[in-house]
Amino acid sequence: MSSPNAVLDILRTDGRASTEDIARQTNTDPETVEEIIGELEDTGVIRGYRAVIDRDKLDDQPV
Repeated sequence: MSSPNAVLDILRTDGRASTEDIARQTNTDPETVEEIIGELEDTGVIRGYRAVIDRDKLDDQPV
């Protein structure tokens, strides 16, 4: 079974990692990963997701 810390480590590195990718990396099933992420969201450990934008790569396009 995957630990919440293992899931968090992967999400810190790649916040867009799919549950399937996380399951594969932690040797568990996607349903368990979904449960762990749900618990982390419900308890406020994961408070949200955000995009980190590199404005230098926008070529003066407004965001």
